[in-house]
Amino acid sequence: MAPIEIIVIIILIAGFGWLIWKLSEIARSRADTAAAQQEILRLSQENARLEEKNSAAEEKQIRIDELEQHIQLLSDEKAELLSQITGLKTTLEQERKAASEKQKNLEDIKKEFTAEFKILAGSIMEDNSKKFTEQNKTGIDAILKPLSEKIKEFEKRINETHDTNLKDRGKLINELQNLQKLNKQLTEDAENLTTALKGKAKVQGNWGEMILERIFEAAGLESPREYERQFSTTNQDGKRYQPDFIVHLPQNRDVIIDSKVSLKAYEQYCSAESDAQQEKALKEHINSVKRHIKELADKDYSNLQGIKNLDDLLMFIPIESACSLAVQNAPEIIDMAISSNILIATPTNLMASLRVIKNLWRQDKQNRNAIEIADEAGKLHDKFVAFYNDMEKLGSNLSTAEKSYNAAINKLKTGRGNIVARTVKLKELGAKTSKAVSADLIEDALENDTKELPQP
Repeated sequence: MAPIEIIVIIILIAGFGWLIWKLSEIARSRADTAAAQQEILRLSQENARLEEKNSAAEEKQIRIDELEQHIQLLSDEKAELLSQITGLKTTLEQERKAASEKQKNLEDIKKEFTAEFKILAGSIMEDNSKKFTEQNKTGIDAILKPLSEKIKEFEKRINETHDTNLKDRGKLINELQNLQKLNKQLTEDAENLTTALKGKAKVQGNWGEMILERIFEAAGLESPREYERQFSTTNQDGKRYQPDFIVHLPQNRDVIIDSKVSLKAYEQYCSAESDAQQEKALKEHINSVKRHIKELADKDYSNLQGIKNLDDLLMFIPIESACSLAVQNAPEIIDMAISSNILIATPTNLMASLRVIKNLWRQDKQNRNAIEIADEAGKLHDKFVAFYNDMEKLGSNLSTAEKSYNAAINKLKTGRGNIVARTVKLKELGAKTSKAVSADLIEDALENDTKELPQP
């Protein structure tokens, strides 16, 4: 075989070998590509599952953040309640000290009056006791009895004031305990909140009024003297109004409380399943609060008949977190309310306000008692001065009567030329008489008649 043919055969064999190798490489490349595509598909599916898990984790984190925010609100409410309890305890201690000081002052006044009376009365009685006859003693008893009754009445009034202070301190302790019970009760009432919020406006209003009624009872206010529910009245044009609650303050002042704010949007916010729904419900909740503020401002309760010197108008929101949610996301609500002379109240700060009002009534009663006691003390002082002046006059009259009595006795039997001695001499001279003078009287008269009768 020729060398060229051999070379051609070798080249052909090499070409076929290279072709076979290339085909095998292509096959392996295709297999690798298919495996890579399969791996890419698997990784895509795994990535989709991871993204789904990540989305669920983000939703859980949002829910956790909401729960943490709610827990923080509850913690803040608890801290505020504890702060109020501490403040009330401080007020109780201050009232105890004030009551103790008042009692000490009243006892000091009583002791001063008693001591002064004993000194003056003792001095007068000591100077004149030997001069009083039984009839004079009866007259003095008639003078002393009204004064004694006044002193007893004054002492009784002081004791009643002391007892009232003790009872008031006991009531304040009970109010602190009631505040703790109310906090527990409000927590239990929150379980019924969903039912009330999902109801109609009338159901929500009734629920708010029920919460208000419990707060009034826990605060210890007395109806109708200190507050009235569903007070019906009219304005100058004859239009009828019916505020939910009117709180009466001392010195003829009133505070109106409204509980009709709608919380339906707040319920929708709490039950929203997406951010969009929650954002929409939040805006509606804020608008609902603002709308109710404007409605209250337009009513102008200050011109209603039977309302005395309106101090404030309170818009009551029965859920702390509903109020916090609106104010945190729309701080202008506070300025809007204040500019309309409206205060926003929640169960926590309303309870504190009603406690203050209750203490104002208690202080007003104590002040009126103190004024009455001071008036009685003034009357007692005036009566004492009049009694002292009467005793002075009585002593002077007794002294004058004693002098007149001694002068009369002197003329009758003890003086020189006394009447008895002259009568005896007239009888001795022959004067006719039907009655005889006692021997002792004659003896004393003649013994003292040692000199001749004075010349006229």
